[in-house]
Amino acid sequence: MGKIILKCNSINDEGIGVSTYNNLPIYIPNFLTGEVAQIQIVHKGYQKYFGKVIKFIKTSNVRINPECCYYGVCGGCQLQHMSYDAQLNFKINYVKELFSHYNLAFPFEGIFKVDNPLFYRYKVLAPIENNVRGFYKLQTKEFVKIKTCLIENYSAQKIINKVLSFNLSDLTYIYVRVGKYVDNVLLTLVTHNQEDIISKEQIEELIKEFSNIKTITQSIKRTSTSGKVLGEEVKVLYGK
Repeated sequence: MGKIILKCNSINDEGIGVSTYNNLPIYIPNFLTGEVAQIQIVHKGYQKYFGKVIKFIKTSNVRINPECCYYGVCGGCQLQHMSYDAQLNFKINYVKELFSHYNLAFPFEGIFKVDNPLFYRYKVLAPIENNVRGFYKLQTKEFVKIKTCLIENYSAQKIINKVLSFNLSDLTYIYVRVGKYVDNVLLTLVTHNQEDIISKEQIEELIKEFSNIKTITQSIKRTSTSGKVLGEEVKVLYGK
């Protein structure tokens, strides 16, 4: 489809820029409010368009270079091209708008900032395909291989990499929960089959390297139709 010049009017709740074309909304990733760019229309849906930025003509003063090398390919983050302070303002305004729909006052008393908005996620859910970890590209089922994630707890990622070094078969997800205030880790391996996926020797090797792992479970999901990641049955392989 053709290329057009558009201005970004707003950002929706998914962090995607919204403009107008032919009196219909057009949704454009990596497009910030007030920016002007050359846009290519990639798809027309019902009463809406989807586009992508070809070339910026005017950029926002809150635009930054994303730190993640997978940004724009992986579907895990949508706002890394926006400064941290601008992200906070975006979230405040979004919650205010939600309250306004119900004529409720927004009891806002401030927002907590972190010293470093990286490696903060203590719950890590890693999709696995052919013993390689990754994420699914935004709004698709396309698997994107990654080596590290800048928003996930670093210790959790080391545990995931150790599990992958065992080259386990039938592994679909690795789920890690790290205690923020207590040094405890829950590790869950998601499989289709009921047989134990990891040997006692491999568990011992894991515990020796990561003594804060207190529990290892296997979540068995026999069907792939449900939108849930964890399965119907859980086996405790180690710990409580």
